[in-house]
Amino acid sequence: AQYQFHWTRDAALTWQALLKVYKTSAQGRAKAELLKRFEAWVQFEKRAVKNAIAVGLSQGEPKFHLNAQPYTGEWGRPQN
Repeated sequence: AQYQFHWTRDAALTWQALLKVYKTSAQGRAKAELLKRFEAWVQFEKRAVKNAIAVGLSQGEPKFHLNAQPYTGEWGRPQN
């Protein structure tokens, strides 16, 4: 079994680093692709939060399946 989940904090930290690359890049095509992927990530996060709220979890739920559905199994909620 593979461990494949989306963690909001980890994704945000990754994008923080990638946005630094975006700001300093002079390559137009690469920059445009990075912006497109960033926008897709933002949409994913919006969908994930909406799905979490729909099943009664908090807006700040940190762990999701790769289809933006919240992970509802046991794992130590809330994560303080």
